[in-house]
Amino acid sequence: MTQLKYNNSHVWRLNKYYRTEIKYGSVAKQYERTMELEASALDPYFTADTMNHVLEIGPGMGVFSALLYRKYRPSLYLIDGGAGDNPDYEETIGWRDANPTPCADIEAMKTFLYENDISDFEVLELLQSGEFRMIRNDKAELDTIALDDAWAGSKFDLVVSLRSWCWHYDADLYLDFVVNRCVPHHTLLLVDVRRDHGQSEKLAEHFSLVKEIETPETSWKMARLLMRAK
Repeated sequence: MTQLKYNNSHVWRLNKYYRTEIKYGSVAKQYERTMELEASALDPYFTADTMNHVLEIGPGMGVFSALLYRKYRPSLYLIDGGAGDNPDYEETIGWRDANPTPCADIEAMKTFLYENDISDFEVLELLQSGEFRMIRNDKAELDTIALDDAWAGSKFDLVVSLRSWCWHYDADLYLDFVVNRCVPHHTLLLVDVRRDHGQSEKLAEHFSLVKEIETPETSWKMARLLMRAK
């Protein structure tokens, strides 16, 4: 199995945008192994025939989506925000209520995916203004788009958000959007939630708990939940 590529300096110059020391070599491989273990939690639920469309909210550099693509070859749909030229590190950490603060490098993510021979993806970019724009085939659309109109005809087999939605900001922001693009009794949701902000209760209105997944980061503050659309 071909390893993901980490040795491109442009791709891995991410410490400007993320609180991480991932760059290349053994550190990157260790990180990939951690992500592989996290992705393996989905193995009992999917085959290459049943994972066709995946939405990831807050994908960061795109490693988790890349691992899913390597295993299942789904079409990837990603939502993330561009940090601009001078991201504020303090604004990327902690609870931000209903509104996420854009804190990712969209170009670095796209480059990482292309470097790993993944071209079947679309990005809904959250702009600094709070509006959204769609990026398809590496071309950003000129006009902004309402969140409700993005991928309106799509149905996802899996929705993933690790340390982003329900962690940095409230479930309300994307909850209706996600629910409207789920297939009842089929779509799985893998999400990290803050226990102390009522996030799991909001999700439970639309998703049934399959299991809580223990991770090294599981704590009284955070839970990783695997849920299925009702």
